[in-house]
Amino acid sequence: MSTGKENTEYLRLLKGIITLVAVMGIGRFSLTPQIPLMIEDGFLTLSSAGILAAMNYIGYLLGAIHVSKLKRHHTFYLKTGLMATVLVTLLSAATCNQAAFFWPLFGLAAVAGVLLVIAFAARIRTQPALATAMIVQGAGVASVVFFHDAKGLLIATLLTGLGFLSIMQLSMRLAREVTQGAVARTVAVLTSGYATGQLIGPLISSLSVTLFHSLEPALLLAAAGLVAGGILVLLGIKNTA
Repeated sequence: MSTGKENTEYLRLLKGIITLVAVMGIGRFSLTPQIPLMIEDGFLTLSSAGILAAMNYIGYLLGAIHVSKLKRHHTFYLKTGLMATVLVTLLSAATCNQAAFFWPLFGLAAVAGVLLVIAFAARIRTQPALATAMIVQGAGVASVVFFHDAKGLLIATLLTGLGFLSIMQLSMRLAREVTQGAVARTVAVLTSGYATGQLIGPLISSLSVTLFHSLEPALLLAAAGLVAGGILVLLGIKNTA
């Protein structure tokens, strides 16, 4: 009896992983590698690319707000969203170089981050793990500013990849730990905050290019925000201890 229940739980977990891979791993990042190609072909500038990315993230925000108000038909909307993701990704593939679609190293690092969280879930507390992941990702973002070569890009790819999905994973876990009652609304609020940050980020990047003719100020601001967030999480640990 327990074996059947465990199999059901593992199947549910597998479905969740596949959904995240499809939506966050492929659908989410199908736009990003297209932008350099569009800039190279003269369809975009760095500033307009930032605005385009911001428009993309408006979808995040609208989706999160919609989910926060859902009371039923969750499965229907999930399946509809997945089908839409697949369709739009395939349409993009027809108009852009497919070789640029996937960031293998970044993707592997993201998967490794998730696996590390799973492997050490029983040994480490959620808050220090989340704080560490945020600070590590902040270091990765800053590395391309301090190392203007392949080494900086490699460090950035690995460190930002490690923190990408693991930060989301740990944030959701922390939400479950601190929420009394239904978790769905808390998760929706977190997603809305995430979408808002994703929306503001490209606009700041566009402004950075306009004012300073460089992305470095925006990157340093993003790195500082991640490190500051990690420190705030650590201070929260001390306050709740």
